[in-house]
Amino acid sequence: MPDLDDLLAGLTPKERAAVDVLDAQRLELERNRMGPSAAATLTAPIHGVFARLRMWDRLVRDMADHWAACDRYLVHEYLNMLAVRDGIEQNIERMPPRLRGKVENVVGELDGRFREMTEDDGGAELSRYSKKVAAGADLSWWWTRKPKVLPNGW
Repeated sequence: MPDLDDLLAGLTPKERAAVDVLDAQRLELERNRMGPSAAATLTAPIHGVFARLRMWDRLVRDMADHWAACDRYLVHEYLNMLAVRDGIEQNIERMPPRLRGKVENVVGELDGRFREMTEDDGGAELSRYSKKVAAGADLSWWWTRKPKVLPNGW
C-alpha cells in the first residue's frame, strides 16, 4: 500500500505551497456552508487534499481487510467515499504537473487495489441507493463498481 506520510514528507516547499492553496480554498468553501459560530472554529478543511487521500486509503484498507475493522459499513458511507474520490480527482486536475504526478502515483496504486476488490456491474447495485447513478449521470469509473465482499450493514 502507498504511504501517504512518505508522500507528504517528500513534497518540496513549492509543492507544499500548492497543497496549502488547495486546502485554503476548500476551507473557505466548507466555512461558507456552516453557520458563523461553527465556521469560526474550523481551522483546517475537513476534506483537504491529504484528508481525502487518507479517506480513500482507509476505504481501500477496510475492503482489503474484508471490513474486519468495521462493525458495519453502510452503503451511504461507501457512496460518500466515492464522492471523496471525485474530490481527489478535482484536486489532481488543479495541481502543478510535478505534484500531480506524485499524487497520481499514489492514487493509481490505491485505485488498482480498489479495482481488485470491486466489480464493475455498470452501477446496478449503487443505482438502488444513488439517484445520480440511477439517472445514468456522467460519472467516473469508480461509481459503477461495487465491493466483491459486501460489508455488514450494506
